[in-house]
Amino acid sequence: MAEVRPPSLYEAEAYAELLTISFGLAPDQADRLVQEHLPDSVRVAVADGAVMAGLLTDRQAQSWGGRLVPVACIGGGAVAPESRRQGWAFHLLRAVLGEHRTQGTALAALYANNPQLYRSLGFEQAGLRWVAKVSPAQVGGTATAAVVRRLTPQDLPAMKAIYRQVVLNRRDGALERSDRRWRRALGLQSEGRPWWVGAFDDSGALTGYIVWRGQGTIPKLSAVVLDFVAGSVAAATALRGVLSQLSSTVQSIELATAPDDPALWWADSARPHLMERLFIRVLEPAGAVGQWGFPAAVDQALHGTWADPIFPDGDGPFTLEVSSGRGAWTQGGPGGARLTPRALAALLAGRVAPAELAILDGPSLGSGTPWSAVFPRRSVWMRDPF
Repeated sequence: MAEVRPPSLYEAEAYAELLTISFGLAPDQADRLVQEHLPDSVRVAVADGAVMAGLLTDRQAQSWGGRLVPVACIGGGAVAPESRRQGWAFHLLRAVLGEHRTQGTALAALYANNPQLYRSLGFEQAGLRWVAKVSPAQVGGTATAAVVRRLTPQDLPAMKAIYRQVVLNRRDGALERSDRRWRRALGLQSEGRPWWVGAFDDSGALTGYIVWRGQGTIPKLSAVVLDFVAGSVAAATALRGVLSQLSSTVQSIELATAPDDPALWWADSARPHLMERLFIRVLEPAGAVGQWGFPAAVDQALHGTWADPIFPDGDGPFTLEVSSGRGAWTQGGPGGARLTPRALAALLAGRVAPAELAILDGPSLGSGTPWSAVFPRRSVWMRDPF
């Protein structure tokens, strides 16, 4: 089988070609994407001197229950067209998951275009990324609801602080964002010049911001919103007003949001332009549980049996204890319900209730049980692509 490794210069060029043919990226865009991730965040599968598959992997931290959990964000998975359906993607992903697990990363996350493949590796759905498309006239708002001005790089510390306060500390699934992720959110990795606008309160403090770039040309010009953070009603109203004022040249606005986002209630006809499914994989249950945010009022001990078909070295009975919002996973105990990485991922993310685990070929843990108190339902709507 192939060797999985960071690519040589030649192999990086070959992987960029796979991105071009697999995703329709322009060659210079694919080259730039690979170069931005070299050398530590690109892995390729090489056999007989040829690059059979490749992917990008970026270690981040992800917010769950108000706490940050180390996660490997995986994207750009591409296999040579003539070599597909031969197990290359499985082989490459398994090696990358094992590498991150050895490094102590608790989770892996990706947007799934092949759920069957990812489920065979222990991934399960945890949320969605929903990109809406609306007309500027639907956005509404009033630009004078707050003081607004164009932002500059000097405003970046304040932008990152309001993102942490409003998004990272409050929304499950949000990424802490590495420097590379911030460059993407700020439009510094995209074609075209981004535009940053901030909203300020009477004291001059930044209370929200919006980042967008133009895509296409008149009469079909779109404003693609790369980041939208509002920490007050006034900020949200003012920033929406700024977007609505683009109507003289912009035909549509695209932004990552959620179908039940209150910010979109004013746009009844907002329609999904893109929907991606976030899948996560528990690489190390003790690490994931130990860093997860659980309900603060719950004080419970659960018992089960862990079964990981890909990494079986930790299989066997476990005890999961939750108290004061913190969790601890230890091996041993009387055993009980059989949990797999897929089942635990779905429970931790709150995508299913414990009583619904049977849908995932897992145990039915019943409603109104201690499992239900430890694992409440959650709504996870992602804004960052990867």
